[in-house]
Amino acid sequence: MKRLLFLFLPVWMLNASASVQANTGLLDQMLPPEVILPNAVELGLDAAQREKLRGGLAPLQDEMRPLQVQMHHAERELVTMLAAARPDEAAVLAKFADLNELESRVKVLRLKMTLLVKSVLSAEQQTKAMALKKAQPTLPGDGGRIRDKLMRVRDGLARWKQEGRDMTEVMRLWEQFQQFSERHWHQQAFRALDDALKLLEAPKK
Repeated sequence: MKRLLFLFLPVWMLNASASVQANTGLLDQMLPPEVILPNAVELGLDAAQREKLRGGLAPLQDEMRPLQVQMHHAERELVTMLAAARPDEAAVLAKFADLNELESRVKVLRLKMTLLVKSVLSAEQQTKAMALKKAQPTLPGDGGRIRDKLMRVRDGLARWKQEGRDMTEVMRLWEQFQQFSERHWHQQAFRALDDALKLLEAPKK
């Protein structure tokens, strides 16, 4: 498990960094529902707008949840397959293709959510929503912060491995971070990552 964590951590960081750098313009235009509905009063949404958003977003979110669960399982299966001394190349590539397909379907749903939000909100409300989104730490919206923290986690894990220390608790926090990230529970994800950093960077007893 320790070796698997080191195998996937740099890949996860690379993907996160690449997505931020390559799709910054696209990400800047996305309006996730977790920014809109909790701030309905501040955005000045009327009853009709709230009802339309709730009615339109609910089926999209219902469709997304099982896909996110499937993504989580597919990633775990891929990790297990790669843990073999000689992985089956065809099986690994097929599983990776499955994971990519699931991720693509989730991205389409996120895009549909943004299109729905933009069809309901006025131009002024969209501007306010964009400002609220930028003010909140998100994954991967706050690319610089998350990249810096992930690099510190990588360095801390390398140091702990070299020192032969028990990484069980750090791995538990890392799994929490991944799970919360997949569900877009941004505050919980950052909390898990911060807890991992506190543990890794605490003075050795």
